[in-house]
Amino acid sequence: MSRLGDEKIVKLCPQCGVEMWVVDIATFGRLWLCKDCEVAMLGERLYKWREQLSNPEPQINVKSIRTNKHMSTKPCPECGKPMWAIVEQDYGTRHQCEDCRLTVMFGGGISRWRNIPKNVMPDDIEAT
Repeated sequence: MSRLGDEKIVKLCPQCGVEMWVVDIATFGRLWLCKDCEVAMLGERLYKWREQLSNPEPQINVKSIRTNKHMSTKPCPECGKPMWAIVEQDYGTRHQCEDCRLTVMFGGGISRWRNIPKNVMPDDIEAT
């Protein structure tokens, strides 16, 4: 006694006549594949297999912001050494001192880099 759906359905390839494999895909239904002539059949339509491109084209990074960094004549407010000037498009110029680890922002505000001096390693900082 066989249950409904247990019987094997045989479909022959329309191009070469070989028995096709069946793959059930939930969103598409039954897909019939022929391994000899490399065609797939979905409903009544035939699709030819093809290889993927071995070297796909590289993606273009559209969101690239150009920054220009140069040594300026502006002195650091703490150590007095010349600061790096970083020119950013649409914003202006900000200045950084890598010895004191601080940044002079566009409007004149000063901020430290994570409040860690350059000569102190993270292992030397005590947990508070």
